[in-house]
Amino acid sequence: MQDALSKVAGVTEVVSVSSDTNTAVVKVAKGKVTTETLVKAVEGSGFSAAAIEEVTLSVTGMTCDACPSKVQDALSKVAGVTEVVSVSTDTNTAVVKVVKGKVTTDALIKAVESQNFSAAAIEEVTLSVTGMTCDACPSKVQDALSKVAGVTEVVSVSTDTNTAVVKVVKGKVTTDALVKAVAAIEGHNFGAKVAD
Repeated sequence: MQDALSKVAGVTEVVSVSSDTNTAVVKVAKGKVTTETLVKAVEGSGFSAAAIEEVTLSVTGMTCDACPSKVQDALSKVAGVTEVVSVSTDTNTAVVKVVKGKVTTDALIKAVESQNFSAAAIEEVTLSVTGMTCDACPSKVQDALSKVAGVTEVVSVSTDTNTAVVKVVKGKVTTDALVKAVAAIEGHNFGAKVAD
């Protein structure tokens, strides 16, 4: 299987192939390889395969130590969920691995709601930020982004890469709102756009 994956154009590294977890992890050149191509390569070597993706949910209403296990149990019963990575009352999140294309976020949300909690999908957005010229700039950008309704976490703001990475409630925050929040920082000439 490793040989078949390494021969796919655009695969830069076969990180691991594990019979213990029935997984293969590969690094690919962005936009050069589809998951379908990788699945076909594995199936061509006599195995069956499906792409796995990680989904993060915002979960509200967890108030006690037993709540995360209720959420975990509900999510693990959804067909297509391969692993419940974590459920945290500290971050009010649940992270699951699912078979790509076989599980909708709606199904995951309904599973959480069946336990009387509220849930919403979280997505990560990367912005290219211009105008950061000093060590204090990232914290100003972080503060502005964290105040946008629907932002659950500002993962990073870097002057090295001129990027800001934020996690947002899917469908509740527009990229326009994020861009405007950065541009509106007083006393600075910051600009932002969604990174390519």
